[in-house]
Order: sequence, then structure tokens, then C-alpha cells
Amino acid sequence: MRLINISLPVLLAALFLGGCVSTRKKVESIRPVLPKLKDYNLSLEIPKTRRVLSVSKDPQLTFMLRNLGKKNVDLVEWQVDETRNVHYYYRPYDVKITTFNPRDPGWKEYLPDQSGHLRYSVLEMTPRNRVFIPLPVPFINEPGVYMVVGELLMTAVDVRSEITTVEVTK
Repeated sequence: MRLINISLPVLLAALFLGGCVSTRKKVESIRPVLPKLKDYNLSLEIPKTRRVLSVSKDPQLTFMLRNLGKKNVDLVEWQVDETRNVHYYYRPYDVKITTFNPRDPGWKEYLPDQSGHLRYSVLEMTPRNRVFIPLPVPFINEPGVYMVVGELLMTAVDVRSEITTVEVTK
């Protein structure tokens, strides 16, 4: 009987402490090179409500990363400074351009600064979950219509947005 009295508090403590799980795990390393994940369905896009940018307002280009799949996706390469996770290409709008080719000299690349200490944290993307990533806009002082293509800066997943039209106003 005494064994049961001692085991019950230990069991309750184990259950209580076992339920305290952090959803973001820290990973300390230089930029990792990981094997490709299989069976994932991630989408990168610029939300429709964020496709008109103005110099007078907060001039940021916001990308949305969504998990459209039915399984959790853990992105181990996710950097704590979220702006380091996406780079994008842009060019003035041209009705003749229907496909993206990064080797086409008309596309300019915005690559976030990758210098300094890189800190990682696992991003756990549950189904239908989304993350917003705001990035600076180097062409904000040049009003017009632009074509933009974003891409995750990760080795484990290949995620690129479709060509999206963005307008810059005064």
C-alpha cells in the first residue's frame, strides 16, 4: 500500500511536467544543410490586401507562408530574424512575361543581409497555419507596377511564389 502512495504523487508530477511542451525549439548552428523534406504542401504568397504599397505608409512587402497540407511541417532552418528566411525577385510589370526565370537579367534580387550571428528556431507549421514575413522594399521610391516572386531561403524545402503584381504609389 505504501508503494501506491509514493507512486501516485510521482505519477501526477510526471503527467503535469510532461504536458509543459514548448512549441518553438531553439537550434544553434550555422546555416544548416538538410536533406529535402518529403510530402509537404507549403505555399508562399503576397496576400491580396498587401499588394498596394505606399511611401507614406509602412513600406514593407509582406509574404505569407501557409501549410496547405494535412500534416505538420517542422522547418528546422527557420531563422529567428524572420526577414532572413525569404528573398525575392522583382521587375517592372511586363505583360509579355508569364513565367519566372531568375537568369533573365530583367529580374533584380532582394537578398536579406545574412551576415552576423544566425539564430535558428524550429518553426512548427500545423495544417492551415500561416506566418507573415515582412521585408523591405528597395524600389519603394519608384512608383509603378511591379512583378514579384518570393522564395524561401532553405535547403530542406523548395517553396517559391507565383508571379504577383504589386503596385507602388506615392
